[in-house]
Amino acid sequence: MRFIHFRNIITSLTVLIFFIAPYIKINNYPILFLDFPNLKLHFLGISIWFTDGIFIALGLIIIILIFLWVSVTLGRVFCAFSCPQTITLNLRKWVKKYTKNNPVAGTLVMLIGTAIGAFGLVSYFSPPSDILQNIINLDLQANNIKGIIVAYAIISAIALADRRFCKVACPYAKFMLIMQSPHTMTATYQFNRDVDCIRCSKCVYACPMDIDLKEGDSPDCINCGNCIVACENILQRLKKPTLFHFSISRKSFTQLPSIALLVVITVLTGVIITLSLTWTPFKVDYLPSIRNANFSYYDGDILVNNYRISIENKRESDESFYLIVRTPLDDINIQSPVYIVPSGGVSVFPFELRIPPSIYRHYSEITFTTYAIKTKEYTHEQTKNIFLP
Repeated sequence: MRFIHFRNIITSLTVLIFFIAPYIKINNYPILFLDFPNLKLHFLGISIWFTDGIFIALGLIIIILIFLWVSVTLGRVFCAFSCPQTITLNLRKWVKKYTKNNPVAGTLVMLIGTAIGAFGLVSYFSPPSDILQNIINLDLQANNIKGIIVAYAIISAIALADRRFCKVACPYAKFMLIMQSPHTMTATYQFNRDVDCIRCSKCVYACPMDIDLKEGDSPDCINCGNCIVACENILQRLKKPTLFHFSISRKSFTQLPSIALLVVITVLTGVIITLSLTWTPFKVDYLPSIRNANFSYYDGDILVNNYRISIENKRESDESFYLIVRTPLDDINIQSPVYIVPSGGVSVFPFELRIPPSIYRHYSEITFTTYAIKTKEYTHEQTKNIFLP
C-alpha cells in the first residue's frame, strides 16, 4: 500500500506541476514557455533563441537520454507514474468511482477534465490570459484556440483508446522490448511460494495491461504495482506476505547500456556547459556585397570594397554597435557610423570601405572589429581578404 500512496503522490505532483508551471515566472517568463512568435524558448529564467538551436537540440537529447537511462534501470516506471495515458485512465476510474458509474455525470466530468487538460497544454505556447481572452471573445480564428481544439481531440483520443494504444502503437513500449534486460527492475511473481497462491486472479483483474505474471515475466509490465497490492490485500487475511515484488539488483545500474547512457549524458552536459561559457548574445558577419556587380572597384587610385554588416541581437533590449577597420600595422583606421539593432532582430547595414593604394599594394588582409556600446565587454573581431577587381 505504501507504494501505491507513493505512486499517487508522484502522479499528483506531476499533474500539479503541469498545470501551475505556466503561472510560475522567473525573470518575467514562465519556467517553461515556447514563444514561437518571437522564436524563443524560456526555461528556468533562461531565454534561448531558436537560432541557438544547438542548445535546444542538446538539451532535448540529454532529457531523452536521462529518460532512457531511468527506463533501462527501473523499467517502465514512467508508464506507471507520469504517462498522460495512465493519468487520464486513472481519472476515468476516479470519475466512475465517485459518480457511481452514472454515465451522464461521468461524461460531463470527463469533458470538463479534458478541456482543462487541453487548456493547460496550450498554456506552454500561449499566455493563459490571451487564451482566456480569445475564449471570451469566441475568436475561433486565434492560433491558441485552434491549438486547444487539436489538444482536446488528442487527449480525448487518449482517453478513449484505453490501454490498446499501450499494447499496439506506443513507440516507448516497442523500445523497451529492445532495451529491457534481465536486470531491469520489474514486478515479479515468487514462483518458490506458488503453494501460497489461492488462485483468486485478483492480480490479473488489477493489472491495467491484463498480464498474468504467474505465467512468467512480461515486457508489457508497466511497474504500476497493482498486482502487489491486490495480492497483499488478499493474503494479509491469511497473515502471509504478497506473492509479488519488484525485482532489481545492482547490475541494473552497472550493466553496459546503463553505463553507456550515463557516459553520453555526462559528455553532452559538458558540451552544453562549454558552449554556454562561450555564448554571446550577438552574432556579427562581415559579408562582401557580391550581389552588387561593383562590390569591388577602383575610384581613381582608391580601392572600394562594399560590405554588408549583418548583426543579430539576442538581448532583451536594443543595442548599438560601431565598426573599426584596421590593417596589421594600423596604416588604416576607419570607424563606421553607429548601428542600432532592435532586441531579437537581425539588421544588415551597407558599409563602403575605401582603401588607399599604400594599403592594398602591401596588404592582402584587413581586420574588422565590432564593439557593442551598451554591453561594453562585447567585442567581435575577424580578418577578411581585400578584394581586388
